[in-house]
Amino acid sequence: MARAGRFNTRARFLRPPASDDADLDDYGNEVDADLTEIATVWADVRTEEPGGEGLGAGRLEATKKIRLRVYDSTAMRGVSGGDRVEVIGETWNLSAPGYYIDPKRTVLEFTGMAGAAV
Repeated sequence: MARAGRFNTRARFLRPPASDDADLDDYGNEVDADLTEIATVWADVRTEEPGGEGLGAGRLEATKKIRLRVYDSTAMRGVSGGDRVEVIGETWNLSAPGYYIDPKRTVLEFTGMAGAAV
């Protein structure tokens, strides 16, 4: 089994409504609608704060990145890149479907970001 770390944080995976069902404001932007819960699972969470080389080079950064590792399940295999996850008091936009990080295919890793346009 993979050495995936400690799965000690609850992560709630959410799916936004289809764009056809979304409400629009006066400017044509989608209004935050109710998100449908996919699953709530234990996760190993790793966040990356803005900074590093980009900040040292003078680039402004407002986004934060996250990596989540969860145990494989049918619900987790259905999570896509357009979904969101609520974890550590913040809602993060997932950037891609999960991918297996171990040869036995027991742990999926998701990446996401907060503070960016959806």
